[in-house]
Amino acid sequence: MQCEGGDDIDPAVLDRLEAFGYEIGRWRGRNLFFGGVSAVEVRADGALAAAGDPRRGGYGLVVA
Repeated sequence: MQCEGGDDIDPAVLDRLEAFGYEIGRWRGRNLFFGGVSAVEVRADGALAAAGDPRRGGYGLVVA
């Protein structure tokens, strides 16, 4: 298991996972190894919503 560095993960959580036997690679900082996420949502009324990974400078934009 790999864990991207940064302020988003409490090191105590990783310590607990290791105590359960998980091997965790701890990265010092954010790294493009982990990629980024973009998403589009089609809402119940047919409207669209979009989001991009702010960790990678992304954003979502719906163009009508």
